[in-house]
Order: sequence, then C-alpha cells, then structure tokens
Amino acid sequence: MRIAYLPAYYRDCGWSGASCMLRMGRCGAHDGDSEFIVLDVDLDPNSRRWLTAGVFLSAHCFGRSTGRCRWYRGSALQAFTWADGVPTGAPRIWVARGKHAQYPSQGACERGHWFQDSCDPNGPTMRFPVLSDAQNIGSRNRPLPTDAGCIASEALPLDRDGASPGMRECLWDPSQSFWSWQATRTGIAPTPYEHYLRHVAEF
Repeated sequence: MRIAYLPAYYRDCGWSGASCMLRMGRCGAHDGDSEFIVLDVDLDPNSRRWLTAGVFLSAHCFGRSTGRCRWYRGSALQAFTWADGVPTGAPRIWVARGKHAQYPSQGACERGHWFQDSCDPNGPTMRFPVLSDAQNIGSRNRPLPTDAGCIASEALPLDRDGASPGMRECLWDPSQSFWSWQATRTGIAPTPYEHYLRHVAEF
C-alpha cells in the first residue's frame, strides 16, 4: 500500500541569516509549499502489522539539488530513527526550518541544499496531523467525486488565518500551482502537487 502525506504548507518562509546572505539576498520565500512524504507499507503475514518498506522524502524536488529528493529502501532505511523504536515502523522525519525540505536525520538536514538548510533548533515533535476524513484526497484513478478532484478551502479543517474562503486547490491538475488556498499569492509559483505525485514512482 502506498500512503502519501501532503503537508500543504501555507508559506515557504525562505532561507534566513547566513544562508540568505550566501544567496545574495535571494531568500526564496513564497506562498504555498508543496512538499510531501510517501510511505510504501507491507502487511507482515506473521505479526499482522504494517511495516514500512520504503520512504520517499521531498527536498527541493525538481531543482538543482534533486539528489536529496528520493526513495529510501532496504539498507537506506537505517538512516531513520523510528517513532516506536521498531525499524520499519513509523519513521521520524526532520523538516528544514523555513523551507520545509524533509530529511531522514538532523545531520542530513544540516548538509541539505549545499548546507543551506537547517534543522537546528527544531524542537517540536508531532505525528502527522490527520484531523478529518476530508483530508483523504483520493488517487488519480479515484479522485474526489465532485469538481474533477478539486478541494475547496471550506471542505477542510484549515487554519482560517492561513487559508482564504472560497479558494480551491486542484491537486491532480498539472497546470495549477499549489498556493495553499490563499487569495493573495506572492513569490515564485510553487510546484503543482500533481507533478510530484505523477513523478514519485520515477525517482
């Protein structure tokens, strides 16, 4: 079974401090951020537990540092620590401050994007929030039953300080950048989620 988690961040806050200076002030902030996590899980016939067989993490996918945007399988899963202490259970994932690129460890995060990403200090630890059945967007073959798979902001338990009423995101439409249900859009256009979802099997 393949499970995709789409954090759907309201904003990419860009790089800051020395990382921003190294980029000559081009800090790369923008509204909406379409990072994502994918898990391939198998059912163990003996324990009847779901076991993680593969983890895909986005980290500046489709940019110049795509080597960090990849699948982890087999021995590569040793790069993770596991939330329940059991290898192949629930992986812990580190998220870069401001930019949201995702890594299997703090050390990998600190080395990410030519050492411009950072996960220090990233204190809060949480499970990925699934608050409502409405968050299940469905697959390409079985999208949401109405409006060609588009999702209105009112259909989800969104923070109203981040989302705007009456906005839609069409997650299976390759022509639609992901703006996180915001009416005001600044910065570069984020990659469509469709582009990630379509290409994830090719990495």
